[in-house]
Formats: sequence, C-alpha cells, structure tokens
Amino acid sequence: MRYILYALFFLLNVVGYTCVAQEQSSYTIRGYVKNEEGQPVKSATVAAYGASDSALIAYSLTGPNGLFDLKKIAIEKKVRLIITHVSYSKYVIENIKGSKDIDLQDIKLKIRELLIDSVDVKPPVYMNKDTLEFNADAFKLEPEAVVEDLLRKLPGVIVWGDGEITVNGKKVKNVFVNGKKFFTGDAKIATQNLAKNIVEKVQVYQTEESRNNTQDSSYHMNLVLKKGKSAGVFGKVMLGAGTDKKNEQSGNVNYYNLKSQLSIGGNRNNVNFQPASMDALLKNSTFKGNLIERLLQSDFNLDGINRSTMGGVFFQHDFKYHRTEERDRNQLEVDVFRRNFDNSTTRMTNTTDFTEAGTLSYIGENENESSNRQSRIGLKYNLKKQGKELLFTLNNRNDAQMSTVSDLQNSVREDKTLSLLKNTSLLDKKNKATEAKLYLSGYNMESEQIYMRESQSLSSEVRSLFEDLKAKTRSLDERHKNEHNESDSFKGSLKIYLSELLKLGNYRDSRSLKFELNNRWNYRDLKINQRFLDLDTSKNQFFENVGLDNSRTNREFLFTSGLNVNKKMEKNFDGRYKKTLIAKMGLNGIYYNSSANGNREVQRFQINNSYLKPFFSLYAEDIRFGRQLLSQTLDIEYKKNFVDYEQRVYVVDSVGAYNYRIANPYLINGDISRISLKTNYINFNHRFFIDQGELTLDYNQINKPVIDSLVYSTSGKSTTYLINGDKGWSVSFKLMLKKAITLSDNSLQVYYKTNGDLFKNPSYIGGEYYKTKNTSLYLSGGGLFSTDDGKWTIRLDQDLNFYRTLNVGTIEQRFKTNDFVSTVALSVQLIKSISLSTSMKYRNNSFMGENNTIFINNLSCNFRFAKNQAELELLAMDLFNQNKKILNRALGNSINLAKVNTLNQYLMLSLSYYPRYFFGKKSK
Repeated sequence: MRYILYALFFLLNVVGYTCVAQEQSSYTIRGYVKNEEGQPVKSATVAAYGASDSALIAYSLTGPNGLFDLKKIAIEKKVRLIITHVSYSKYVIENIKGSKDIDLQDIKLKIRELLIDSVDVKPPVYMNKDTLEFNADAFKLEPEAVVEDLLRKLPGVIVWGDGEITVNGKKVKNVFVNGKKFFTGDAKIATQNLAKNIVEKVQVYQTEESRNNTQDSSYHMNLVLKKGKSAGVFGKVMLGAGTDKKNEQSGNVNYYNLKSQLSIGGNRNNVNFQPASMDALLKNSTFKGNLIERLLQSDFNLDGINRSTMGGVFFQHDFKYHRTEERDRNQLEVDVFRRNFDNSTTRMTNTTDFTEAGTLSYIGENENESSNRQSRIGLKYNLKKQGKELLFTLNNRNDAQMSTVSDLQNSVREDKTLSLLKNTSLLDKKNKATEAKLYLSGYNMESEQIYMRESQSLSSEVRSLFEDLKAKTRSLDERHKNEHNESDSFKGSLKIYLSELLKLGNYRDSRSLKFELNNRWNYRDLKINQRFLDLDTSKNQFFENVGLDNSRTNREFLFTSGLNVNKKMEKNFDGRYKKTLIAKMGLNGIYYNSSANGNREVQRFQINNSYLKPFFSLYAEDIRFGRQLLSQTLDIEYKKNFVDYEQRVYVVDSVGAYNYRIANPYLINGDISRISLKTNYINFNHRFFIDQGELTLDYNQINKPVIDSLVYSTSGKSTTYLINGDKGWSVSFKLMLKKAITLSDNSLQVYYKTNGDLFKNPSYIGGEYYKTKNTSLYLSGGGLFSTDDGKWTIRLDQDLNFYRTLNVGTIEQRFKTNDFVSTVALSVQLIKSISLSTSMKYRNNSFMGENNTIFINNLSCNFRFAKNQAELELLAMDLFNQNKKILNRALGNSINLAKVNTLNQYLMLSLSYYPRYFFGKKSK
C-alpha cells in the first residue's frame, strides 16, 4: 500500500512542478479603481479580454480599498481591459501587453450621466445591490457542460469534494432555481443535471433573516434560467447484471416548470445500495455523476447480504410564483417513498469478561433471516405573507419486520464449559407513526406544535433449549409472546419577544437590550400490553406466565420556560472591518411529572420535580472585509438528567438468559453541567495556510449518574443492578481545516478532521468499586486533485482511530484498539467518451495483539455515446475477493469480538440512458 502512496506523492509533485513552470510564463495586472475625488470604488468589475478574439481571460471584483489583481495572463498576450460599475461610466484600456507584472496604479472612473450606458460587453461578474451576480454566457464551456462545471470557473467559488459549495469561504446553504427549492433541495440535483447553456446568471446573496442574524454567515445561491428555458425533463434509466447473480435496475424521470416539480423514481438491487429517500435516489443518479462516488456506492461494510427494492414520488407546486425566495409564498409539497429489503446475516461472537474469579467467555453463533417493509408519506404546506408565516407538515410512517433468528451461545470459564443455550425465534413486528407539525411566526412571537402517534405490535415465538453439560439433564421450553404498544406525544414551543410587546426598546435595534420568553413542553402517553405463554412439557399444554406479563401505562410531562436577556454591540470602521459582541443570559424553569400504572405494585408511582437552572452565552465576531472572519462562541448551561421509566421498572425474562438487568425505583435525577467553546475561521483571499477552520471544545459533568453494578453467579450468568454513582465527566473536541489551492489551471483541495473523547464513569463489579476511563481519538485527512478540464481526478483519504479503555479497581484492566484505513481513488478521461476509475481501500485493525488486514480494489470503465446521453459501464468490485467484516469493542471489564458476513467480489455490466430536454415559453 505504501508504494501506492509514494506513486501518488510523486504524481502530485510532477503536477505541481508543471504548474509552477506554467506560472512563470504569465504575468499579473494590478491597480486601484477610484472615483474622481480619489475615493476607492468597491465591487467594480475588472475584466481582461483577448484583443483579437474578445475571449475572456481574467476577471476580478475590486475590494474595499479599490484594489484588483488579474493573474495568469500569458506573456506577450495583448488584452483589452474593461472596468464597469453600476454607478460609473465604463472605462476601457486597449492593447495591454507585458512580459512581467504591470501596475496600473490609480484608475479614476466618472459618474454616469445617463441611466443606461452603451455597453457592448456584459461584465462576467458584478454587484447588483447586495447580490453578487455572474453572467453565465461570459464563460465558454463544452456544449454538454452542466452548472457544476460553470461554478468551478467562477471567481471565489469552490465546489468541494464532499459536495459543499463555498463562496469566498462562506458556505452556500441552499441552491435555488428561479428563486425556489429544486426538487428535494440537494444542490447536486440542480448543479449536476441542469445544462450550463440554459442558465442566464448565477446569484449569490444573504436572505434578510441571515443579514439580521450576525451568527449566520452562510450564503444562498440562485440559478436564474434563460427565458424560454424555464421548464425541462431529465432523469436516468439503468439496467445492470453481473456475476454471482448480482443485479441492479434503477430509473427516475423528473419534470419541472415555473410552478410545479414532479419526480418519479425507483431502484432494485442486491449489491448493498440502500437509499432511504427520494433525495438519496436522485443525487446518486445525476447526468454528470461522479465516477469515484459510483465505485464507493455499494456498501461493503454493511451486515450480511441485502436484496432491496425501493421507489417513490415527489411533487411540489407553487400557487403563487416569485423569482426570489424572500417573497410571499404559497406552496404545497408531497413526498412518498417505499422500501423493501431482505437481509441474511451470519454472526460469530466471542465475549470475554475479566473477573476476580478468572475469565468468563461467551461464544455465540447467530443466523438471522429478515424481511423489512418501510413506507413513508410526507405532506408540507407553507404560506408566507407580509412577514408572517404558517408551516404545516404531516408525516406518516409504517414499518414491518418479519425475521427468523437462530442463536447458539456457550458459556466457558477457564476452558471449562458451564452451559449451552440455543434459541430459535420467529419475529413479526409492526410499527406505525403519524406526526403533525404546525409552525407560526409573526405577531412578535414564534410558535411550534408537534403531535405524534406511534403504535407497535409484536408477536414472536421463542423456542429455547437449555443444556447443563455437568448434570447431563435436558428440558425443552417453548414460549409465545404477544405485544402491542401505543404512544401519543405532543410537543410545542412558544417564543415571545417581550422587547416589542412591552415597548422596552426597538427589538431590531442592535444597541438595545432584547428580552425573550421561551417556552417548551413535551407530553407523552405510552400504553404497553405484553402477554407470555409457556409450554409445560410434562403436560404438553400452555400456561400463562404471570411473572412476565406486563400491562402498564406511563405518562410524562416536561415543561421548560426560560427568560433570557441579550445585548448586541457593534463597531464598524469605514467598511474595512466590523466587530460584534452578543451576550445572552437567563434562567430556565423546569417542571417534570411522570406517572405510571401497571399490574404490579412496583409499576405504580408518580413523580413531580421542579428546578431553576441558569445559562450564559457569549458570541464574538471580527470581520476584516475581503480578508478574514473570526468568530467565537462560549456556552455555559446547567440541566437535569431525568431517570426514564425503563431504568425505574424493568421486567426481566430470566428463563435461560445469560444477562439479567434489574431496575431501581429509588433512582434520583442527576445534575448536568456543560461548558462549550466554538471557534470558526474563514479566510476570504486564500493567502493563509487554511481557507476554513472550526474548533469545538466541550466539557460535561454529571452528578449522581445512573451506573451499573455487575454481579456474576457461579453458573456464569451476570446480573446488572442500576444505582446512582457519585460523579462522571467527559471532555471532547472537534477540529476541521480546509484549504483550496489553485495550481495554474488545476485545483487541489485538502482537508483535515479530528475529534476525540475522554470520559470517566464509576461502576461496581462484584461489589468492588471501579472507575472506567475511555479515550478515543479519530484522525482524518486527505485531498482531492482535479484538472481544470475534469479529465483527471485523484482522491486520497486517510482515517486513523485510536481507542483506549482503562478499568481501575481491585484489578486493573487495559484494552486498546487501533484502526487504520487508507483510500485512494483515481478517475481519468482517456478520450472524450471513455473514462476509467479505480478505488483502493486498505484497512488494518489491531485489537488485543491480533491484526486483521483487508484490501479492496474496485475498477470501473465508462463509455459515453449517443451525444453523451447513453452510458455503458463495466464494474469490477472487490477484485481480489478480500472483503471481511470484523468488529471489536472494549467496555469496562469486557471485550467483544465479532465476525459478520458481508458483500464480496462481483463483476457487473450496465447500460444507462439520460433523457434531458429543456424548454419553456418565451416572454413576449
């Protein structure tokens, strides 16, 4: 594997050297744009065109000080420089030619005397009030180019390898088409399907809500389509067949116009591809696609062999159409999706508990055959008018599962078998849930109401064979279990802006104090009915096991009311920088009521609790316009950890079980303290070693946590009692860094992510007090290199996981796990119609001195024909047939090893067709 990394490193160095050599054959034009009084002109468009062919060469927007830089202009190339601004007359400099960098110094623009100047060339990028606009026709691309190809050409716009889009370092939250969400909302559905030549302009802006919220620094992007191209049809139809009976069939067709959108799609496969929504179906079958993502689409880490069939319909209609998202809205949306999948899983497990009496091992073999049926229907209606909004959503979910489980477990102490247990169960499980949500805003308040109803029925048949090898006695038990559960829940929230209601000041005035009253409530009503019938083998008849029957109701009500006061302070200096400080503090009043009624005395109780808990938040932001943004957030809060019903009352099925769990009706609620610090950094001019950075630190402490007290019997069975401990704590951090580098006409995107956790919890084992300290560290880094023409793409991902656990008590136990994963993917376009791609994944897992290594190599060859609308693809997955799944885990005094069957080698040949038609009525 290291030779692959050496080869990749060598390739990147060669490319970098070539790019540096290209840089030396170009020069830069620099200058300052000012008005007649010598003041800087911000956001003027400066564009360089070829003097002979009028081809766009370079472009830039002037910064707050009027500075512009036009880079990568070929030496000895004559250019025509055009400077435009909405408030000034056009300025033109003819026949600029140089062999080294040129400094034009100050360029002074004249105020426009007419409303409309005669402009023969529309600028490629310009400011329209607060909106940054790009002229799509100024960028010449191939006829089959899509919007994503256009975005990669725009100044300051980066399309990251993970699909995220940033503009000058700021994240693009939504990509709209003609001012509204495009189908399910994923940016890829628009950017990888819509043709570049149907786009008139690309707009980048902040909504009014974002501009008023200092902590929201994200952008929105809107694709304005040309007149006569406001409607279209696109999609994909694919048929694939392969070795070992592997197959995949998929298809979707999508229609849109100015008011309506309709999508119908489906997929059937047995290669572990399991999209769970229409959104997942659509973004994985775009016209441009991603050859590397296609290679990684089959989940080789999924348990067992899965056969899946899924499909759905998405419909959206605007009763009143507007070209901007901020206007009034009257919209209906329907989303229907159904998924069926069958699973066959074989699992081998080995669990070892370390006790003072020696090691106790449980060796298990598990086979599971399951059939799952899932369906979801979603309805959303949104009405927005004159600053007031109504949003109603209704979601219905139906899940059904039928499975047969065969489980064999062997209990061993010091190489001596204690007991053998075999279970065979038939499971028939159904679950239904309905959720209704109503949201209102305006009238100096925001309110949200959520109603949810769930019902679950479960009938299972369990046959248990228990064998005590010492006594050589056998008994056969058969059990039937019937269960039906129903749950109703009601959630709501109400936020009131007291500053406006009580006229304490202007709520939207950043200099005034703001008072808010936040109320949240949560009510849940749960009904459970469980009935058990056991077989008396001596009489060959069933009898009711009243010791296990469980019929109960449980009601919970949680109400939180918080009063907070916040103050915002801002400081600006001549459009060069802005500093913001927001302080927020308040009190949360909490009331909790829990009551239960069942057929046992222990199930009948009622609890009432009330608390007052303070919170504090501080937000600081420093913006250097055109240079960088640095923000920091500090949060301090106190809350309660409420004991749930299952921890207070737990009915135990003790027949033939290895592990008992005993609840405790006398448990008390714990206290949680949390401190969080978050830092966010954005570099706008890409002159620092990172473009984006985020760091989050969290500290949590809980007093009186619910902990385990573990006791072992001589037969090898364990019993866990729930009790309150003294104190537990955890520390965690997250760090993310991103950098995009332009190398001549090529780009390199580099990322680094890491997070870690350290937590310490008390416990009891065999009556002895232990403290368990768990440490985990995750490191991830990589890069994506791509050429400007898209012919070469190289992706490298490195993941490293460390896990350590230390159990300190009468005996000291240490366990550690290391997991290293390296993935290299390469995609190359040999000629215009043929592409090759490969991915190589190397994984090394070490646990308790045992090493496991796998190497998965996937290959793909794609051939595009019929004007790029048809595709023939050959896939070779897991070429060396090495895939295997091994799971290991250490917790407290136990370690667990498991081996699970999963997807292995196969070849597949597929044929795809991409229908694409764009049309619409031209305006008169």
